[in-house]
This record gives sequence, structure tokens and C-alpha cells, in this order.
Amino acid sequence: MEQIVERLKKILEAHVGLHEQLLALEEEKRASIVANDTARIDELTQREAELVSEAHALEAERTELVRALAAERGWSEPVRVEQVIQAAGPEATGLEAAWKKLQQVMSALRHRAEQNAVLLRRCLEHLGGFFAALAEARTVPGTYTPGGQSGGETVRLLDQTA
Repeated sequence: MEQIVERLKKILEAHVGLHEQLLALEEEKRASIVANDTARIDELTQREAELVSEAHALEAERTELVRALAAERGWSEPVRVEQVIQAAGPEATGLEAAWKKLQQVMSALRHRAEQNAVLLRRCLEHLGGFFAALAEARTVPGTYTPGGQSGGETVRLLDQTA
């Protein structure tokens, strides 16, 4: 069990590192959203996808270790980290610290991602309103004729049939 607990600790620590990188990307993405830097947002989103892929691989490895531990101990699945910590006793100190740190980082990441989602929704709503206003604009300021008169034309600024 000691080897499994040590390996689990290393996996959780790797998860913490990946999630800290994701949190940093979310912070940078927020600044890019505010600055309307779409090229940078695309770059950050690509890097996020790479980190999430790495996290999935780590999670698969963690799941296999936990299954092995469950089989060794005769536990039914799903096995929770808290169960492993309790069963491991004093040797689980590092595991418990890594688990708590991961929970903190994931909570901060979730919070920042939710804030970024709100910002993006507001940007889209703003753009939608802008385009709706353009589509509904009906008149263009009048033109002057040689006689000094002005006339107005009813024109759609955006051709919705195109």
C-alpha cells in the first residue's frame, strides 16, 4: 500500500501543477478577453486543451492505482481519496496535503473560468445588440441636391439576405 500511496501523492502533485498552469492561463485569458485580443485567446485556449489532455492522462493513471488499491483492500468502488488517506494512516500525510492543495487550486480555477465565461457571454450579448441595432437602422442622413434640398432614403445598413 505504501507504494500506491506514494504514487498517488505524485499524481496528485502533478495534478496540482497542471491545474496551477490552467489557473494562470485563465488569468491571462481574462486580460485577453478584456483587451479583445482574439488571437491570444485562441493561443491560450489551445494551450488549455493540451493541459486538459495531460490531466486526463494523469486521471486515468490515478483511477488505475485506486482500482488496484481497492482490489488489494477488498473495497468496493468508487474509492474516495479520503478513504485512502484514512486507511494509510501516518504515511498519507503528503497525500492529504496534495489533495487539499488540489482542491484549493481547482476551486480557484473553477471560479476564474466561471468569471471568464460571464465576460465572454457579455461580450457576445454586446455584439448581438450592436448588430441588431445596425440591422434595424432604417434611414441614412439625407443628401443635398443642387437646389439645396435634402431628402432621406430608407436603406437597410445590413443586407440580411446575403
